[in-house]
Amino acid sequence: QVTGSGDEKEFLLNTVVFKISKNYSIPSLDTPYMIEIDKFTIPAEFEYFAEPLLNENVFLTAKVKDWNKYDLLPVDASIYLEGTYAGTTYINPY
Repeated sequence: QVTGSGDEKEFLLNTVVFKISKNYSIPSLDTPYMIEIDKFTIPAEFEYFAEPLLNENVFLTAKVKDWNKYDLLPVDASIYLEGTYAGTTYINPY
């Protein structure tokens, strides 16, 4: 078991089981309901990328070292730049 942020993570084959220490009241609706199970900042090196012949936009990219130590799951992720919501991306750690 690995302990972090007051909650525990247990690794079983290809599964990560999160033992959440905080109690939540989850409504019994037909819509998905999200809770926060962990929050952390990942250090990254930022770099702008442009290829004007293919796309008129400029992209800010992030290079993350040792990304596998964060137990990332495949998921849509919200992106914030200097505290302002900038959009979403898809994280595929596989």
